[in-house]
Amino acid sequence: MKRFTLFLGVIVLLFSCTSRKSDVYTINGKIQGLANGTAFLETRKGGMMIKVDSSAVTNSTFTFKGSVETPARYYVVFDKTHAYFPLFVENSDITISGRADSLRQLSITGSKAEDDYQAYLTAAKPYEKKLTRLYHVYDSLSQSGDEAALKQLEGPIDSTEKAQLEFLKQYIMDHRSSIVAPYLASINSYMFDLDVLEPMVNAFAPSLAGSDYVQELKERVTVLKRVAIGQPAPDFTMKDTTGIAVTLSSFKGKYVLVDFWASWCAPCRAENPNVVADFNEYKDKGFTVLGVSLDNDRNAWLNAIRKDKLTWTQVSDLKRWANTAAKLYGVNAIPSNVLINPDGIIIGRNLRGKDLKNKLNEIL
Repeated sequence: MKRFTLFLGVIVLLFSCTSRKSDVYTINGKIQGLANGTAFLETRKGGMMIKVDSSAVTNSTFTFKGSVETPARYYVVFDKTHAYFPLFVENSDITISGRADSLRQLSITGSKAEDDYQAYLTAAKPYEKKLTRLYHVYDSLSQSGDEAALKQLEGPIDSTEKAQLEFLKQYIMDHRSSIVAPYLASINSYMFDLDVLEPMVNAFAPSLAGSDYVQELKERVTVLKRVAIGQPAPDFTMKDTTGIAVTLSSFKGKYVLVDFWASWCAPCRAENPNVVADFNEYKDKGFTVLGVSLDNDRNAWLNAIRKDKLTWTQVSDLKRWANTAAKLYGVNAIPSNVLINPDGIIIGRNLRGKDLKNKLNEIL
């Protein structure tokens, strides 16, 4: 009986040791040519980089130890050069090897999440290569001023971007048990409307529910529901170019396009002539525009307004992506807009080019 008890005790001890090991990670790095100094393990939270751990770099080696509740994207940063590389960290033994002059080509083993992410990058590469080639041709044609050729290229670019987006959505749904799925959804959430994002978030495996990525996506779903078509437009107040406070609700009685843009945003500046044309055509028919700039440089903002001939009301709190109205409306990519009817109800989102003109023709 004592032997059986002893044997059982050994099993329990081994099991408990195994359990503890699965609750921690060890990252061992050996990167040839890496200068002695300090390596930091950092992660991004709330738009800020947070230091999680540090390790002395000695003879090109470093080590981190800790634990994570769910796998997540981390960054190893070196104090001497400020060079860094990303990886997915999970509770396992992770080994990193390579050369200091090619940190983007490191060998990272022991992280299933990192393996999953690398598999995604490989699968997505054909779309990236094709779009890179098309964008390069577009830039060349833009410099030469060949408008006809530029027009012809818009179709292939649009179709390739749509194919890439469909691939991304399908990949996320096919791999919804991997942390890579909510990570990809999170960094690309600006591309997904509510009708796509909500079922996507609901489909993630229960084991990922505690992930920061899933929590962020759930918060975004809540915001998008609040500003969905058919909902009352959330009110906000912000100062215009002269410092006078302007409130969105003061435009009630008109159709108003709340246009989120910035002087530094090339696609926004390219879209501005379309908005100017629509404003001039419909301003006497009960339509106006309220521009909300995500600038943080007042002079750049004012110069862009003058250069692009934006004659409607413009407001900004000069907080760039922390703009309070942008956060209220879930804007994390620009150009972006919402169209509001005279009763203050949202009737359109992200209407650009012909889509905006067609909508205005329909209602006015």
